[in-house]
Amino acid sequence: MAERFTITVEGIPADFTLWPGTTSWLAAGSVGGFGVVIDARGTPNPPKAVRLTRVSDVEPLLQARRAALKALRGEA
Repeated sequence: MAERFTITVEGIPADFTLWPGTTSWLAAGSVGGFGVVIDARGTPNPPKAVRLTRVSDVEPLLQARRAALKALRGEA
């Protein structure tokens, strides 16, 4: 069953709709005119532990992901 939930975005509380599950949860809301969806699977942190922060340069994150994929494939 869906419930209203607050998630902090850039230090400001924002309203989300939360759909809790047994091994996952889903939350959706609107922040600054943008739709935001969080799909937490497996053994995710509880929603109350989530804080969203803007990332201005995603390239270091992408490089880390590429390195992890190469390692999984045995290329690194």
